[in-house]
Amino acid sequence: MIKAIRPEFLSIVFGYNNFWQIVQNMDYFTRVLNASPFSHMWFLSILLQFYMIWPLLFGLYRLTRKRKGWLFAVGTFFVLSVVLLLTMPLCYGRTGDITRCYYGTDTRIGALVLGATGGFLVRKLYDSKLSAKKETWRIMLFVFFGIVLAFGIAFFTLDGQKALAYWFGIGFFTLASFVLVVLCALPQSPIGRLISNPVLNWCGKNSLLLFLWQYPVIYLFSYFHLGSILLAPVWELLLILILTTGTNRLLSRSFRKKEWRKRPVCLGAGALTAILCMAGIYGLAVSEQSKMNDQQQLALRLKENEKSLQASHTASKESNNPSVPDTKDYTGSGNSRKVELEGVVLVGDSVMLSASDQIMNVLPSATINAEVGRHLGQEQAPLQEILDNGSVHQTVVAGLGTNGILYDFAIEELIALIGEERSIFFINAYCPTLEWEQSNNSYLTTLPQKHANVTIIDWYSLASQHPEWFFSDSTHPNEEGSKAYAELIRSSLKAVADKQ
Repeated sequence: MIKAIRPEFLSIVFGYNNFWQIVQNMDYFTRVLNASPFSHMWFLSILLQFYMIWPLLFGLYRLTRKRKGWLFAVGTFFVLSVVLLLTMPLCYGRTGDITRCYYGTDTRIGALVLGATGGFLVRKLYDSKLSAKKETWRIMLFVFFGIVLAFGIAFFTLDGQKALAYWFGIGFFTLASFVLVVLCALPQSPIGRLISNPVLNWCGKNSLLLFLWQYPVIYLFSYFHLGSILLAPVWELLLILILTTGTNRLLSRSFRKKEWRKRPVCLGAGALTAILCMAGIYGLAVSEQSKMNDQQQLALRLKENEKSLQASHTASKESNNPSVPDTKDYTGSGNSRKVELEGVVLVGDSVMLSASDQIMNVLPSATINAEVGRHLGQEQAPLQEILDNGSVHQTVVAGLGTNGILYDFAIEELIALIGEERSIFFINAYCPTLEWEQSNNSYLTTLPQKHANVTIIDWYSLASQHPEWFFSDSTHPNEEGSKAYAELIRSSLKAVADKQ
């Protein structure tokens, strides 16, 4: 059981969990391969890494303040924070890799430096016993409620899978949070008095514990399918509050002074926390152990198929087909361009990779480029290389709906890259645990109406009738499922080709 959770546990203890998740390609939002109650621990790792360099940063602040004054020192830190915040859009623009941008120390540390800047600023303003006119406070109140409204709108609209979040969304709300904290901490601020109530004070004092407990509780409710019980969100919240309170009591000063013996409530909360922690760890270990063999089989399958594809790709570079694409109009067949079963190019994610060995069995001349964790847009560079290698590939098959939303602009770029002279097949997605399954599949159905050379392969309808075809993640096909996946691709291509 310990073996099942040891790698992730060690990464948390030694403060490199964010790097571990990047290397493992563990998309925070998708996690189709390795769902975990510890996914949120990436933040603690970045925090620990920040603490390691904080003495240098604080030394820089002290030196700058001594030589140039307080205002210059704070301004320097603010500029440094903004520069560091720009690393996220730069990283996203260069790589398009959400996992790398989301977990990267370089893309996240700007927020922590900005927080330190806020601390320097508030401390100075507090010591100066700042006072302001009523008109000034009114403007501050207006700004405060404007930011709160923006956060409320973002809560319902901003999606961590969308490019908008990484271009400027996260950076904007980081700066907005900075302004919000400063406004609340200012002396004599009516905003501070407004939010100074027992409930918010308790939440503020226990914010870290609430953060640490919320994800494991939500994960366990999801894993044990408790979301359907009556008032499930209420029970989740209640359990989070109990665990937070109990943990706080265990770590409180009164406990260290052994005054807990005089406080039955404290003892009860602490005992409940200990019991729940032990039960949670045991249940997690058991569940992980039960899944481990299945996940190991999937991981092994993906690794072996990846090696086979690398070998076949190298061999395909040595072949050259000088033929000219057939541009005759075959609209009446269901695809306006000629469909060939020889020299088919397939690009996709880990679902296609899982079935790549079976695809090669039914389409031996095919060229497959599939990768674990591939997001839409990351397929263009390798596909361009394949199409430019001298061979003429009449038919291209794409399977890219597993790891995120299919954006119209990115799909259009892919279609333009393939070209109107080729026939294009899109495989729809079967990933019942992911929220974008239906929206992606609905979007794909619209493509043949806009592009006469596009055909949809309906993997979803077939796969949804056979849950036995999949590993425990209900997304990646096993041996039997891979055979069905490959045969569906071949038969779909052949059905159109026979009509031509």
